[in-house]
Amino acid sequence: MIKLFKETMVTGLGALLFTKEKLEDMVQELIEEGAVNREEAEQLVDEMIDKAQQQKKEMREKISLEVEKKLAKSGFAKKRELERLRRKVEQLELHIQSLEEEFKATNSTETKSIEAIDDN
Repeated sequence: MIKLFKETMVTGLGALLFTKEKLEDMVQELIEEGAVNREEAEQLVDEMIDKAQQQKKEMREKISLEVEKKLAKSGFAKKRELERLRRKVEQLELHIQSLEEEFKATNSTETKSIEAIDDN
């Protein structure tokens, strides 16, 4: 049974399918059958938990990478790209506002100059 147990864990997703409680139950059965002693069992549980965590991390990374690929392929913008564009739009709005104010000030000055000429 221990061989089957280890082989299941080596298959990759095997470790992801076990909860800690299920793993401890299986190891307890191995202890009761005399296949392993308590120390070996604890070491086995630790190894399996480490392997499960590693496989979980790898699976998350693979899923994240695939999601990114699909989003990029579909043309969706990433959050940081949207933020960069939002900042650029804000800068452009400020620039336009500044130009409008400059234009109004220049236009006002020209109107006053024309009025002064007309008064003479």
